[in-house]
Amino acid sequence: YELRKLFSGRMKWLLLLMFAANFVIYYLYLIPVSPVKEEQELYEQMVNRTGDRSALERELVAVEAQIDVLEEEALRRLESGETDYVPSEEEEIRSNVVYKLQEEYREVLGFYSFVDDVEDRSRNLLSFSIFSKEGSFSKRNIEKTAEDFAGMRGVEAEPQDGAGLERMQNFPLTDVLLLVAVGMLSFQIFGTEGRSGMQKLLNTTVRGGKKLRLVKVSTVSICIILYVLALYGSNMWQTGTFVGLPDAGAEIHGIMEFRNIPFPCTAGEYLLLTLLWKAAAACAAGMLFQAVIYRMNGAKAAWIILGAGTALSFLCWFYLP
Repeated sequence: YELRKLFSGRMKWLLLLMFAANFVIYYLYLIPVSPVKEEQELYEQMVNRTGDRSALERELVAVEAQIDVLEEEALRRLESGETDYVPSEEEEIRSNVVYKLQEEYREVLGFYSFVDDVEDRSRNLLSFSIFSKEGSFSKRNIEKTAEDFAGMRGVEAEPQDGAGLERMQNFPLTDVLLLVAVGMLSFQIFGTEGRSGMQKLLNTTVRGGKKLRLVKVSTVSICIILYVLALYGSNMWQTGTFVGLPDAGAEIHGIMEFRNIPFPCTAGEYLLLTLLWKAAAACAAGMLFQAVIYRMNGAKAAWIILGAGTALSFLCWFYLP
């Protein structure tokens, strides 16, 4: 009954409209990083997916030698006055792939250096009195970081194309639409009854108090989880289809943006954890929204309070270092 009430009226159409808007805008957002088919094929032929550090160092030397040749050729043409020279499509594709490989090999080797240097950096930080005060958060944090990354020494990272994953992670519109949906669902289940006075009447019945509120909160939470799966699942599907995601079993630390994860984690595990944490955060926000709406009997002022709090949260997220 609560589920039918939740999706009565225009609610289901509004949720569908937001899903469609996210789907289309995210597709447009992916277009600038969508790889050319020929470029992707050449990349797959040239990349060496290995976690062996010495092999990666040799690959990097070979790639940088190719880059030196490209740069010398460009300099020669410039000195000879060939300013109107336009490289062929094949030359441009090869150049793009070589530079991409250089960046990815450097990122993986940078991860190994980063793990090796964590202990030294921790020791250096603790040599300053401001960080070494016994029992302080900073001291415990530095020691915990060194302890966590000590267990990362055996992890073998491989070169991975992280463009799609990084692009997906930096798309805030889905988060905003999800919070709007959470607010709409929360007001739909508690707002109408609060404004009409039905809520007070229900509270006087045998099962109209805590049991009914538990049913309502559970119903909204289930719907929020399903909407999280729809929104972020469609983002993941589009990313994998049009840009590409790392192999599910590949260690994610080969991508520089994910270097700070202090435990072994594959790309598949990272995506699963992303979904779980998004769902947990959205459900927590939904419970907070519902508590405010319930206490204010569905008054329109609840929209203002929740909207202002959410806006402040996003401002902090965007602007605080």
